Amino acid sequence: MDTKRLRRMLAAAGLALGMGMAGAALTAGTVGHTLPTDFPAIMDASLAKPVIGFGAAGPVTRTPVIFLHGNHDTPFPTACSVYGRMQAMAQFLADEGGYATSELWGLGDQGDQCDLGSNQMLRSGIAHTHAANVPDLRRFVLAVMAYTGAKQVDIVGHSMGVTLAREWMRQDEA
Repeated sequence: MDTKRLRRMLAAAGLALGMGMAGAALTAGTVGHTLPTDFPAIMDASLAKPVIGFGAAGPVTRTPVIFLHGNHDTPFPTACSVYGRMQAMAQFLADEGGYATSELWGLGDQGDQCDLGSNQMLRSGIAHTHAANVPDLRRFVLAVMAYTGAKQVDIVGHSMGVTLAREWMRQDEA
């Protein structure tokens, strides 16, 4: 698939998600709520626990796509964050773009958000900064590449996910 078509599909996915109408037909499988059991545990240094995310084992024929959510969000809905729309966008690419679930990955770089209800000060804490999350993103990208055998990944970000990816690329170029 060419980049122009991928951009159009992602724009359509964003529109569909904004209207609450993610694709209905599941042709490539269901994008899950977990990482594969044999995927290496990536520790979130600022939260002192493994990152959350999604991905799947299986053959990879396309460049894997990593989805990065915005600030105070998660890659999929959790008990403490009802948003998590990056998983729905990944599902759209599986349903409408023919991506395998093994080619679609999501990183939750700020935990499950359950700690925010008891301590709102955490919203401005280290876990919600680029300083904390660039190293987590770097480790996650390298782990996805090693796990899938891919030489590169594509990143789709929303809000802080965009600036996080830019900061990671800026640091890696320096």
